[in-house]
Amino acid sequence: LQTITIDVDGAELILCNQVLNPEHVRLSHNDELVVTEWDFAGSLTPELEVAWALTHWAWRPSINPAAIAAFRDGYVETGGRWPDLTLSSFATAVTSWLNWTYNAICEAIDPADPDRANFAEREATDLLNHPMTCASIQRLLVTAVCSN
Repeated sequence: LQTITIDVDGAELILCNQVLNPEHVRLSHNDELVVTEWDFAGSLTPELEVAWALTHWAWRPSINPAAIAAFRDGYVETGGRWPDLTLSSFATAVTSWLNWTYNAICEAIDPADPDRANFAEREATDLLNHPMTCASIQRLLVTAVCSN
């Protein structure tokens, strides 16, 4: 994963949610999608935003082409265009996944809340048994590009 890096041109940055996962999207009373949880809003390129989101919408437990197509259609409808994704587009997703895994392992070793100890151990075990790899990201990338 350390080979996945990106050099960001500041002119390409947009203000975005940065945590665009399924839990933060709801249907409004008018059946329109509403993005919630803007606590971590900040700057990413469209490529970084979409690649990160794809790892949460369509990567686990297995690559989901239907989820990718639906996400792409919604993104294009509201954003105007689907960004050109490359392996480097997943740099933020890699950092995020590594941080999440580290925190899950720490929580499993020394749980802050004893009531969550079993959950923390299961989560850490699952993350270690199903790691993010260059190969898994490449499969996600190929599916995302081919479904375009």
